[in-house]
Amino acid sequence: MRRTRLLYLIIACISFITVSAKDYSTIFHYPLGIKVNDISYLDSATVVSLTYTGAPYSWIRLANSTYASDENSVRHHVIRTEGIQLGERLWIGDDGRVSFTLHFDPLPKGTKLFDIVEGDLLGGFYLYGIHKAGTKVRIPKADSMIFEKEVEASAFKPDSAFIRGCFKGYSRQTMPELWLVGYRSFQVDPFDMSQSPTILKVEPDGTFHCGFLVDSPKWTYLDNWSNRHLNFYIRPGDTLDIQIDNFGQWNETISYKSVSGNSCHGNLMRYNKEAIWERLIELRNAASLTAFDHGIETLSEEVDALFDYLSWKYQLNAWEVHLLKSDWTLTAMAEKADFMETKAFSIPMEHLMSLKASADSIKIKDLYDYSFLKSELWEDASIRITQAFDRSADIAKRHGILIPEYGDNLSADNSNAHEYSTFKVKDTLVQSLIDRITASTDSRYIEVAFMHPKYDKATGNYLSSLRNLTADFSESADIDFVAVIDEGQDENATTLFARRLSLYCPCVITLAHEDFLSVQASLRQISVPFSLTLTKDGGIFHWPLFLSPETSFRDSFRQLIKREKDNEIPKD
Repeated sequence: MRRTRLLYLIIACISFITVSAKDYSTIFHYPLGIKVNDISYLDSATVVSLTYTGAPYSWIRLANSTYASDENSVRHHVIRTEGIQLGERLWIGDDGRVSFTLHFDPLPKGTKLFDIVEGDLLGGFYLYGIHKAGTKVRIPKADSMIFEKEVEASAFKPDSAFIRGCFKGYSRQTMPELWLVGYRSFQVDPFDMSQSPTILKVEPDGTFHCGFLVDSPKWTYLDNWSNRHLNFYIRPGDTLDIQIDNFGQWNETISYKSVSGNSCHGNLMRYNKEAIWERLIELRNAASLTAFDHGIETLSEEVDALFDYLSWKYQLNAWEVHLLKSDWTLTAMAEKADFMETKAFSIPMEHLMSLKASADSIKIKDLYDYSFLKSELWEDASIRITQAFDRSADIAKRHGILIPEYGDNLSADNSNAHEYSTFKVKDTLVQSLIDRITASTDSRYIEVAFMHPKYDKATGNYLSSLRNLTADFSESADIDFVAVIDEGQDENATTLFARRLSLYCPCVITLAHEDFLSVQASLRQISVPFSLTLTKDGGIFHWPLFLSPETSFRDSFRQLIKREKDNEIPKD
């Protein structure tokens, strides 16, 4: 009996040790499906076993630049793998799970907290603050207190800024030649030339140099129309060097250097917003506003812990932490307003009738309380620097919230009204297409969507919006919708006809494959390559009314019509 008890005790201890050794937590990680199963600290290597849970028959890929970062921020590279090959796709089976093991250069003895980061990729895998579950991780609270002089009006005086650098190993066969600087998609003024996109051209040797006007410090990015962004932070008068190695090859490294003085380019870029967006997308499916608020509160606690950790690990200063926290606050605010508007649109008409005597008098603002948008945060000039400012400010303005203006340049800019005008193109092929489009409709404004045979992310988002808005504005004499599609290289008449029907668009114009590519190449020099807004006389808006999101399109178009009525824009 005594031996039996001893055997049970030994088995229980072994079971406890096994569970304890394989139970690990992170301070924050992305994507949600990644989990640490086991860690072995050996003299020859640190071995980490992981499991990823995702959609069946999808795939994941880890960059060759994946590394582990110890408590002193020293990088330890992968020396061997099991179950996965770095830089290559790993397909997920029908059970939605894959397991693999990474062998890193050995971490220092006594390591209790470390990261796994997929190089400098934006949106890559990372696990911040891996530690054994049950152990207390003591991270000091980040200091985010800043002084007024750090955001005084002089910081918001416009000046030229320059970015320059090089894509090492650049090839025009694998990477676009033209990029957009500070690409915006929320509530831009289509008649405001100051908001027209700035084009950066990459030379054949991979070097680039671009100057543009900056009215305040900007936390922005380069966009190459393929869902790959390069973030950067720049101030009026600043010159920033950006060196990129192996971009798009899953082994990229990015370095930032401010020529004009000290700045926080590299540190700010460590904040990978993709992880937070993944949680926010889940919250959009909340059953009620109460459930959404609870989810935001829980997520805010996680985000605060992440910022504390980043501040401690990478020695972020108070200014950097302040920007991070302000960006999150604005993001959460905008997400809540979006959620409420979506819920308001989805309320069945029979429920609305019980709220109001007349369904025609119902307004979104009557259904929810948007007073939380009247935040003291708007008094903080520094929030204009954050990534989330434009979107959240647009939403607040939509609900009647006055956004303060800062700096002498802003008041001067307002007194100097923009010219409400359009422009014409010199490109013969583009002009020929515009003539065909304007001849197809009698409407005063025309929204044009360029649709690829295989929809990429941009035009794919436009497809459903094109269908919905075409139906909603079918009786309007103010605007019409036209789709321009690429005939493709191998499509027959039957498939092309089927694709035309799928657009539900009253007017569809097809272009030969080479002509379609030529038109888009020309448009990249003056606007975004997948959308145009035209006037009946063929004038092109300096910035199109984006079809997606539909709410933004409706608001922009209402503003346009209102300006006409206020005689700011001539009707002819």
